[in-house]
Amino acid sequence: MRSFFVQPDKQQAKGSAIMFIFSEVYGFLELGINGLDKLIAFFGAVAFANVILLSYQLVENNNVPKSWETGTAMIAAVALGFGIFDTAYIGTEAPINTDGIYLFILITIIGFNVVAEGVVSNIWRYMAITGSLGLLFFIGYDYFFDGSFFDSLPEWVFPIGLVFYVSWLLGIGVGTYTAWNKRED
Repeated sequence: MRSFFVQPDKQQAKGSAIMFIFSEVYGFLELGINGLDKLIAFFGAVAFANVILLSYQLVENNNVPKSWETGTAMIAAVALGFGIFDTAYIGTEAPINTDGIYLFILITIIGFNVVAEGVVSNIWRYMAITGSLGLLFFIGYDYFFDGSFFDSLPEWVFPIGLVFYVSWLLGIGVGTYTAWNKRED
């Protein structure tokens, strides 16, 4: 039991990347199994926060300020808190709009991938950046300008959003997994 809680960072990060991808794909499928949906979303929120928390170690030798170490911990805590909050409202309308938090997290994902050159493979970096920029546009427009933006979009726009989402998901998930996989212990 102890070994589960004291896994090496490399093992934690790779496992979290896999769980993050799995939970996002499961959530996208919207199977409607209430207890299971919430359980998987909960573990997905924990996995996403862990991916963020451990990301500093990947770029600490890429001339990033020391404040990034504390910053990634703070962002991971916020992502975890709001991820768990959103988990409680699966299938219902949440009482507050958390889009602003996710906009901030998207900006930090872009920043991380800009400085992760040579650490995260370019294909995954560019996918994470492109996906984050696309999601930033869609979520940001809805958040800042028109709270019903998504309701008024024609159906042909949804595949474009899906491309951004899949790019974001694979860029973060596979990018994290492969970066940690090639990292020397």
